[in-house]
Amino acid sequence: MRVTLILLPLLLAACATAPPPAPDAPDNFRAEDFRPPPAGARITLLPLQETQYDMLRAGAEMLEAQLKRQLGALGYQVTVVKRDDYLKHWQEEAKAVGGVYVENSGEFKPTEYAQALASLVRKTCAATDCALLINHRLLLRPAHIAKGRISWDGFQQAFPLPTESEEGYALSVELTAVTPTGGLAFTHYGAVTALSGLSLAELKLHVEQKKIFVEPEVARGAHIALQPLREKPTAPAAQATPPAAVTPPPATPAAAPMPPVPKTPAAPA
Repeated sequence: MRVTLILLPLLLAACATAPPPAPDAPDNFRAEDFRPPPAGARITLLPLQETQYDMLRAGAEMLEAQLKRQLGALGYQVTVVKRDDYLKHWQEEAKAVGGVYVENSGEFKPTEYAQALASLVRKTCAATDCALLINHRLLLRPAHIAKGRISWDGFQQAFPLPTESEEGYALSVELTAVTPTGGLAFTHYGAVTALSGLSLAELKLHVEQKKIFVEPEVARGAHIALQPLREKPTAPAAQATPPAAVTPPPATPAAAPMPPVPKTPAAPA
């Protein structure tokens, strides 16, 4: 009893100083009618996206492996679409709608893009018998710095470096899940690695030494981003507006929040 009484103030002090959990990303989205597929259902992962950041490619395969492992632990069967097959089918769908760029000007055609993409999603899900199709990528995200801590996308950690700015940047997982009919099920982000405080030289060195991604951090990001598949649906609540799925920047269509497409889709015959 005496030991308990001695330790009690220390335990209370520790609880009082423990940092609050980091909030989820404000731009997470989950459709109100989305329900996680039952255990045993098949989830299809789209192939790894091309990215404009060389440093992000190093963690792409690690992320895919984590998603397969964690989805399997949730009881799902997992299929990964072969990139060559996916891009070939995209070329066919883009050609079927007359191309997604104006031939002479190169102007992006969002309506045709949406039509080709919806058809591709439906056919990909039908071919793999999937209950959900997930596009995944790593990307730079804003982070908030305050009181010696940095927080972003559902996680926070100590940030001992002095700084006058409250805004930083970090790496996160982005998952975009699409239903077999082409509807957006959810877009969710998960914190991986804080980058604020690293100089460009230090960041380059981390990349060259393959230290920018470590397994536990990628696993954490995947775990946070997969949260919609763990949560039981509740009463509808205010949430972010669903991302625009058909208006990616014309120069970078692969950056759209929907499945990736080649940067130079086939022109119409």
